[in-house]
Amino acid sequence: MNTLPRSAPILLAAVLGLALARSVSACSCVADFGADKPCETYWGTDSLFLGRAISVEAVDDEEEGEIRLPPFWSRRFQFEVIEGFIGVEGPTVEVWTGSGGGDCGFEFKIGETYLVYSGRAKDGRLHTSICGPTQRASRAADAVAYARRVAEGTAQASLYGRVQLEQDSERMPTLADGVPGVTVDIEGPRGERFQVVTDQQGYFEIEGQLAGKYTLRARTPEGLPRIKPQTVEILPGRCAGALLEVPIRR
Repeated sequence: MNTLPRSAPILLAAVLGLALARSVSACSCVADFGADKPCETYWGTDSLFLGRAISVEAVDDEEEGEIRLPPFWSRRFQFEVIEGFIGVEGPTVEVWTGSGGGDCGFEFKIGETYLVYSGRAKDGRLHTSICGPTQRASRAADAVAYARRVAEGTAQASLYGRVQLEQDSERMPTLADGVPGVTVDIEGPRGERFQVVTDQQGYFEIEGQLAGKYTLRARTPEGLPRIKPQTVEILPGRCAGALLEVPIRR
């Protein structure tokens, strides 16, 4: 059995992503499984750059002429690009967002540096909101490090997951729902085998030269129902996650 070290991505995203999802006024954000993992956010964005906010302009439909603005695009920020990773060229870039509050607009501060994840509209304009992984550079060390590893060709693949109690449809999982000390057996596409044990919140991860389909089997804790195995596929250099739930007898 091999146990590989843990690095940037881990299923922490599964629950921490949910716990960290922000809600402001009428704005409601729902985080996907793996939403806070650098490897997931990197490969799931249209544009990614490290930049300093240098100006902002409030814009309405009339100022844009015939171009119809989505209702949440009320501000246009200009950034000085410090380091571009995906879909950014040139020394500056414009990013649209809302005014804040109910429209989920991101409150960039002029002069501050951010790691900005943006979607790209059909007309090429970039846009972001508080529901995405955009954050101050001071809080984005792991994500920046991962992006640099991808650029250098040194990023490794990872398989992350969590063993947790089954959730009903009316509430989101919490850290307390994780099941610690569970052994997870992992079988790879070429017969390779790994074994990991969940931590205090039920998380686990392996990292290395992983690619292909992997089957995960969690050993059911004594007195609990059997946990259904899962198979996930990892693309070379990327990551994949699995949520293994302990069924609740009803």
